[in-house]
Amino acid sequence: MRTFRWIPVLMLAAAWTLLHPLSSAYAENVNKIDKITLGQKENNVQVVVSALDGAFEVDLEMPDGTLYKHDNYDASKVLYFEPDNGRSWLINEAPAGEYKVHIAGPSQDYSVSVEHSLRKPVTDWKSPKNREVTIAGQSLDVQWSAAGDWSAEDRIAFYLQSSNGWQRMPIGEAYLSAGAASIPLPNGIPDGEYQLTALADNATPDGQAIDPKVKVVVRRGISYSGIEVTKITPRGGSADIDFTAPSGLLWSQVSAQWRGGAASAFTTATEQADLLVVSDDESSGIVTYRLPVKLPADGKYTGRLQLVFADGTMTLPADIPEFRVANRDWSKDTATWSIEQEATNSREVAVTLNLQADALVQVLDGKNILYAGEAKATNEAAGFPITLPLSEGDHLIEVLLTDPGGSYQSFSHRYLVDFTPPLLTMIQPQSTHKRLIGHYASGMTEKGAVILVGGKEYKPDDNGYFRIDGIGKELNLVVRDAQGNETSYHWSRPSERNKPLLFFISLNTVLVGGTIVAILLIRKRRKSRKE
Repeated sequence: MRTFRWIPVLMLAAAWTLLHPLSSAYAENVNKIDKITLGQKENNVQVVVSALDGAFEVDLEMPDGTLYKHDNYDASKVLYFEPDNGRSWLINEAPAGEYKVHIAGPSQDYSVSVEHSLRKPVTDWKSPKNREVTIAGQSLDVQWSAAGDWSAEDRIAFYLQSSNGWQRMPIGEAYLSAGAASIPLPNGIPDGEYQLTALADNATPDGQAIDPKVKVVVRRGISYSGIEVTKITPRGGSADIDFTAPSGLLWSQVSAQWRGGAASAFTTATEQADLLVVSDDESSGIVTYRLPVKLPADGKYTGRLQLVFADGTMTLPADIPEFRVANRDWSKDTATWSIEQEATNSREVAVTLNLQADALVQVLDGKNILYAGEAKATNEAAGFPITLPLSEGDHLIEVLLTDPGGSYQSFSHRYLVDFTPPLLTMIQPQSTHKRLIGHYASGMTEKGAVILVGGKEYKPDDNGYFRIDGIGKELNLVVRDAQGNETSYHWSRPSERNKPLLFFISLNTVLVGGTIVAILLIRKRRKSRKE
């Protein structure tokens, strides 16, 4: 009978299921593929996928099998957009053929459509064209026309590039729809020869680059003197480039192009704030900066540099003369120190260099130059020794090696030099003590020193106090500090056997003296009687 008790419960559960289907059935994700076909090649085709629930993604497979993922694609060829309740792919150049649209999202109805190609915007440059233009204060007048499906918001930008430079600088822009513009040159552009270029920013991913074949000669009396490379210091795989610039010139970045080595030309850009100021000569108004550059390979290099202003304009290029860099495997070069430990009381130390090739050597003690010269390569065990003086104090000796290719290496050693013997204050026995109390010696010395007695070593406590038991009639004590300086102390107890001997000697002295006096008196009396 108990079975019938569950019937009402089961009936209620069934009714609830019929009235309220499980929501998980609608939340289940699906993957589906739709196909579209283009009969001919088109530009700027959009593949649009729409749905009620916008929580889905779409991948696009091209006719040749190339698969563009929604989170990984080549933006120069396709673009992916995510509007509300939809996804779309914009194809720059869409070849004819079958496309597969891979949809991943909740189970629902999806609508796939194609918005066929717009006409690719084309800008036709009118003037100036294929000629030379001289600007002596006036603006640069240009004209163009635009065809195709371009937007009213599309713009066209204009650039000048120095005839011996490698990068363009912006000089102005205008709406593409204007068809003409009068461009006033920025004040920072110096006199020189430049190439004019333009870029029409339209619906294509990269825009349309325009080269009207125009040389622009600027003659406005603007120049920047004092910008030149003054020194190049190779440093193995890198180099330091010292250059000068007027102190009043407001620039923000130095851009450089490099050629040489095994690599193709490459450029670097360094903020002014990241440069080292080598010198600032107020009398001449010239500042010397140091530009470090890491080079990809050994070899000879040349280059050019330009100073860039905040508005993107820049000075004319300054040449960087040819220089050579070469890395050296310094693991084959060694330095051996005659004193290995830090603490020493020696007045000199020797460092011996064993070099695979010649190198310039400089030995420094802080700011003091202890040695400067050239060390020759040697295969002999004796190597190339350099003797250096030591004085009391803390010294960090650095050996700097530089080879002709600019590669460098350093070796260093720290020495704590002290010539002063350690302090020793005896509590007992002192020199006046005739005996020891308790048969031990005690005293105070420097913390870290070692006390030597009878061939054994003893160490004082943290306060410098020491006590040595088992001392007999004699004490020979040596205190040695970490540098090897020593202080000695000797004490011996007076011998008891010496007291009778001293009394006997004194008594004999008195007796002999008295005898001599008696003999002299007797002789004197006899002489008196004879007279």
